[in-house]
Amino acid sequence: MSKFFSYTNVQEVFSKIGAALPGKQTTLAPQPIVFAAVAKEDLEAGAAVKVTKSNGVFFVEECDDADDFAGIVLADVHAQMVKTGNGVQQIYAFPAGSTVSVLRNGYVWIPVQDATPTIAHDGTVYIREAANATNTALPVGGLESALVSDETAALSGIAFTGNVGFPLKGTQNGTTVAGGLTGRTAEVKVELGLI
Repeated sequence: MSKFFSYTNVQEVFSKIGAALPGKQTTLAPQPIVFAAVAKEDLEAGAAVKVTKSNGVFFVEECDDADDFAGIVLADVHAQMVKTGNGVQQIYAFPAGSTVSVLRNGYVWIPVQDATPTIAHDGTVYIREAANATNTALPVGGLESALVSDETAALSGIAFTGNVGFPLKGTQNGTTVAGGLTGRTAEVKVELGLI
């Protein structure tokens, strides 16, 4: 089960604005910068990660501190969907030890855990560094659109484009479902440069 995003009714995303699911890269950037790394833990597409290097190999894990932000995990185009029986199963996670692609420069869709205030062009992206006092379902490491004192911190090198997705039939703005999952995605521009 996903930690950040509710993958129910994903057809709503495709029918409204295309493949605006977490980790989907858009091609607006002329020179996207992506690096390959090994997942130290299970990672989800669209998640913020931090990086370490050992013996020439980059390792990534979920980021929970704004100062450690190293990029966004991209959805693996080759393994994004697997047909099963009568339907389609979303593959949104990469197991520990697998290779993942991390976006350092370009445009990508992310799950937004709290979309209040409204997402706007050049809006600041915040990362949840501590549990929320009133909504304990909000996962640490989740990306949000609001500064919450002692809980979220602004990320450098990333900003909202103003483009938003409304899966779950367009009724959910941020995290309101059980388990801390969000039904909201937003496009961000990442400008971290080379690693």
